[in-house]
Amino acid sequence: MRSPPSSQHGAANTQRSSRPFGIVTGTVLYTTPLQPGSTEQSRLGLDAAGRTVFEVRNSKKGDIARAILYFYVRYRSARTPSFSLANFNVEEAVLLRWSQEDPPDDYERARNERVFRGQGNRNPFIDKPSIIFAIGDFPNN
Repeated sequence: MRSPPSSQHGAANTQRSSRPFGIVTGTVLYTTPLQPGSTEQSRLGLDAAGRTVFEVRNSKKGDIARAILYFYVRYRSARTPSFSLANFNVEEAVLLRWSQEDPPDDYERARNERVFRGQGNRNPFIDKPSIIFAIGDFPNN
């Protein structure tokens, strides 16, 4: 079971800012500090296209992917004037890959259950991860 988020997440979120998620293949601009008992780190750097992206540590990739894909599907029709697909258009393929490479674990399923008890809704991509691929191409406009 994973431990809950630490204060180090604030520093990582600050570095990520509003940059898209992606795979760092070039210059690394920032690496999160190691957490006790872990060898995983998140990184900010350049992807293969030269864009600055944020790559989360391996054990969180699927969690992030399922959350973003859920929010996109759930709230797509309730767009605010500031709604933008700029990041999603960059991240979509990598989010689909991450959701498959890092399937839901007990911690994520338990969190989904707590959200359901408190809010009455669930992330179906945690309950049944394969339905992500039943959507096909996500609309990008």
